[in-house]
Amino acid sequence: MRRSSIAAGLLASAMLLGGSAWSGDFGVRYTTELDPKNFAHASFLGSGIYSVDGRLIYIIRIKAALRVRSEDVKRWGLRATLRPTLGFYDFKTGDEDKFGLPSSIGSLSLLPGLEFRVPIRDNWRLDPFVEGGPAWEFDGNSVTWIYGFGIKSRAEFSWLGGKLLLFNTLLWAGNRESDIAPRDDFAVLETKVDWRFPIRGSFFGHPTSLGPFGRSEAYFDALAIDPPDGAGIEIERRYEIGLTWGTRERAKKWKIPIPRLGASYRFGEGAETYRIVLTSRF
Repeated sequence: MRRSSIAAGLLASAMLLGGSAWSGDFGVRYTTELDPKNFAHASFLGSGIYSVDGRLIYIIRIKAALRVRSEDVKRWGLRATLRPTLGFYDFKTGDEDKFGLPSSIGSLSLLPGLEFRVPIRDNWRLDPFVEGGPAWEFDGNSVTWIYGFGIKSRAEFSWLGGKLLLFNTLLWAGNRESDIAPRDDFAVLETKVDWRFPIRGSFFGHPTSLGPFGRSEAYFDALAIDPPDGAGIEIERRYEIGLTWGTRERAKKWKIPIPRLGASYRFGEGAETYRIVLTSRF
């Protein structure tokens, strides 16, 4: 089977998995000359350009969820999650503005997990989660084990005729190549604010909204980035601003969740990224 076929199959499977939820983000450009964190962390850090054994690798991240137990205001719920992450080798900086991708997959990670949904109040929910699985680097025939766990908080309010979403995530994640290799881990507190206000027009027959959003990430230990020249930098905070457009409420077409479409700009100490965002949930 060709690796490009694997990519198409994973994307289709993520969209169809239970019809529950899927999301993806695609890093378009990295304007720093540094090699960012090892690709094993890309499942948690997001799409963009990473390094594997000194080679640049372009990452696309997808997430799918299957509802196992439905939640309501008095009942906790459970979802089984799957987070495929695809890596394409030798991404050339000259191709950044062409939005092109190399034709073969150089790395693949699959992180199954569980996400509990615990209602606290009518507008507030806590989601403890755990994920873990292998990452394959095909050219080097290596396997890295990736793992992460944490808790999410989601609160929703009515504000200025729209919907204000407040979202926090406390995450600890790491990876290890073997039983004798040292662990490589990090912890981060992420805060998101998303204001969705109604606008005219429809999408597949559903009323639409615009959603400006902002995000900050604070690392408990500085996240080290190691460029080829050895003059590394450390990131303690990252920020993101963006805008999405889509249906006001969750909707489906042909049993597939209709995604929100958008773009964002992510920046921090010494690195910045432009992203195209596809998501069916906040």
